[in-house]
Amino acid sequence: MKIISIFNNKGGVGKTTYLFHIAHLLERAGKTVLLETRSRKQYLECY
Repeated sequence: MKIISIFNNKGGVGKTTYLFHIAHLLERAGKTVLLETRSRKQYLECY
């Protein structure tokens, strides 16, 4: 199992969007992906 972590204290820099696109590419390559966000805005649920 490999873990990819994206971290930046500043808000609004695209962490969730970047995470979503990386996960999409990994899924298309046949990998199993679990996404988790610690964002207070919970934008990941919108995808």
